[in-house]
Amino acid sequence: MNKITALVELLFLSKHIKVFFLVFSMFLISCVDKQCFFSVSPKLYIDAKLTDTSLSFVDTLQSVSALGRLDTIANAKEGNRLAITLNPTSDTTAITISYKKLKHIDTLILNYNREIALGSPECGYITFFKNLHVIRTTLPKLQIIRTNVDTSKITTLRIFLR
Repeated sequence: MNKITALVELLFLSKHIKVFFLVFSMFLISCVDKQCFFSVSPKLYIDAKLTDTSLSFVDTLQSVSALGRLDTIANAKEGNRLAITLNPTSDTTAITISYKKLKHIDTLILNYNREIALGSPECGYITFFKNLHVIRTTLPKLQIIRTNVDTSKITTLRIFLR
């Protein structure tokens, strides 16, 4: 009789646990039905110009990397716009630019202040980068257009490549 009673209690408890998890999961799903309409990882948008205008931009660059990974080189209609993800865990990001025909690598080291803000419950936290300035560069010419990097897709830097 004790075994039957224990089995009945286990089934009863199991039924209540299933109902609890069903109700809890429905609650979670209803909380995240809104979509995130903005990027939570702002990118540094760079307009790149060639000092030698007879060369093609896409044919000149081998790679552009930051944070130890390859970033997108051409994501604009003109093919000369770079989108670089800045390091969200440091106040400094180093960017390297290598060329196809030259055995030269240009570097660009940027410093900034990080500001973390809640974008929305659906999207989470966003890191904004403020007071952007160049610590060191080997690029022939560089122009800072904006000192803040946020979720807008506005160009921040203009660089001139070899």
